[in-house]
Order: sequence, then C-alpha cells, then structure tokens
Amino acid sequence: MGEHDLHHLHGEVQRVLAHLHKAHEFALDVQLDIWQFAEPLQNLVEMGAMEPALRWLVLKGYAEHAQELTTFRETDRRFRPSMNVSFAPRTCFVLTAAGADLAANLLDEPPPPKWLYRMRKHYLPARSLAGPRMSAYCDLVFAS
Repeated sequence: MGEHDLHHLHGEVQRVLAHLHKAHEFALDVQLDIWQFAEPLQNLVEMGAMEPALRWLVLKGYAEHAQELTTFRETDRRFRPSMNVSFAPRTCFVLTAAGADLAANLLDEPPPPKWLYRMRKHYLPARSLAGPRMSAYCDLVFAS
C-alpha cells in the first residue's frame, strides 16, 4: 500500500494500527519480543475494532494473531498460532514488519528496526505444535 493510500484506511483500522504500533514501541523500549506486548482481542474490541477489520489486517499480512496459553505461574507469555481467521476469547494480536511499517507511515514515524522481528522467540510449547502443518506454519510466521 503506497503512502498516498493511507488516508483511505478506515478510521477503525487506523486506530488498531496505532494501538498495536504503541505496543511495538513498548517492546522496543524494553528490548523484549513483541509477543510479550501482544494485545488481547477484548481490548481491541473495547476500543471499537470490529472483527472484520482485524481479519483484514491478518489476511493482508499486517498483523498476526495467536491464542494465549500463559498461566499465572509463568514469567513469559506463551502463544499457539491460529491456523485460520477465527478469533477465540484468548486471541492476541501483534503487528508484522509490514504492519509496523504501515503504522509508522500512517503516524509519520520511523519504522521499528528489523532486529525486533529477528529476535522473536516462539513462545509456543513444543506440545502445542500439532503435526508438520502447524510446524511449517510456525516456521513461516516466525522466520522474519
């Protein structure tokens, strides 16, 4: 999407991009994996995001979503990637590199550094990777 197309994004999508971009900034500031700042579906819905807009962001490659598996005894958040665009109550979202670039253009800020994506940890337990299809999906999603 070119810079001249940014003003055509629906206000709802712009708000979600700006909100998720702020989570990126927090991750950068403390040098943690962006999934530690993943935003829950409920928070995005409460701020006015509709699920079709979130699906659009995911399908365009601007956001990723996964199910949070973290329990209260764990120190790091853990996630299992979703294989489709249905969202469960514990679904969380982060921006992809393309989404972060889009949000930075929209907000007229420099894009996040690429190292943020290279340092990603899977935060997925090995037992949650159900078969080769899921493993291939995880490799694809987290290979940035």
